Amino acid sequence: MASQTICIFEIPVFFSMIVDIIEKNTYYLNKISLNLQIVKFIAMKKVIVSILFVIVSFTYSCSQTPAVEEGQSVFGPSIEFAQKESEFRVIEQGGDGIFEFLFTNTGTDPLILSNVRSSCGCTVPEWPREPIKPGESSSIKARYDTRRIGQFSKSITVYSNGTETPIVLRIKGKVEPKAQAAVN
Repeated sequence: MASQTICIFEIPVFFSMIVDIIEKNTYYLNKISLNLQIVKFIAMKKVIVSILFVIVSFTYSCSQTPAVEEGQSVFGPSIEFAQKESEFRVIEQGGDGIFEFLFTNTGTDPLILSNVRSSCGCTVPEWPREPIKPGESSSIKARYDTRRIGQFSKSITVYSNGTETPIVLRIKGKVEPKAQAAVN
């Protein structure tokens, strides 16, 4: 068996060859690492764009309210008044100052009137406190104080769990003084 001997002068050349091989491989490894980072960045960008697309699509679809034709029921509770403004009435002082607004629950769930407020203390609203079932009708009554003489225009605001809230109703009229009895 022949033994190989390495000359002392060949060791630096051997190490320089190893260093060159390591440097070349490091260059290629760095290039591969950079390419992997680019691939990861592109993949992450695609994921982010996909997530944003899903969010925008969901938001757009949720913001669309279906068009409802007259007489067609709405998902959830919905209130529909026969009229939102009363006829102008001339009332005698101390007479009947009650105005009535008929409404129907045109939705699919029970309608709850949470509050009904008038624009001033001279008008007192009365409303049903129990839930109105789908398809059922009820009324809101507004009693105007007919001791006050002159024209009036008052609003009644209706708050409910319906799709359109609040709703403003209006009463209009004129209170005239009582006619004096003829003296002989």
